[in-house]
Amino acid sequence: MKFFLPILFLILAFQTNAQIPITGLVKDSGNGDPIIGATVSVKGTSGGAISDIDGRFRLSVSSEEAVLIFSYTGYLPQEMAVGKQRDFQILLQENSSVLDEVVVVGYGSQKRSNISGAVSSINSEEISALPVLRTEQALQGRVAGVSVAQNSGSPGSALTVRV
Repeated sequence: MKFFLPILFLILAFQTNAQIPITGLVKDSGNGDPIIGATVSVKGTSGGAISDIDGRFRLSVSSEEAVLIFSYTGYLPQEMAVGKQRDFQILLQENSSVLDEVVVVGYGSQKRSNISGAVSSINSEEISALPVLRTEQALQGRVAGVSVAQNSGSPGSALTVRV
């Protein structure tokens, strides 16, 4: 009996800390291409994973009641309960309201869906509320990663914009 109780406690401790391995593939629902860099997170925790170059992911959850959240920029997030399933095939739907926006870039305009980099925006109400004479002045201090500097102190002199 002396040895039975400690062994029983060890077995129970290992069962409560057991992790369930989960694998899967995240694809675009439109053309079936794998989505690189999709976020797979466990709802209510800080745990998660990111899909690799083939759209595959691998993570561990603590119980079958866990809920996985699949998300990627430009796509609608999707939630799925783990249950008895160990391998997931996820098809993310495009978020058409985001992808149809037109973005004005320094050399023309493009649809947001065709841009692969980060996009920052300022709406017209913000610009009209500012006492600015030039477009560059409206960007100054309001767009992350953009530096606007005046070359000289004379009024009306050119501004330098660096991204």
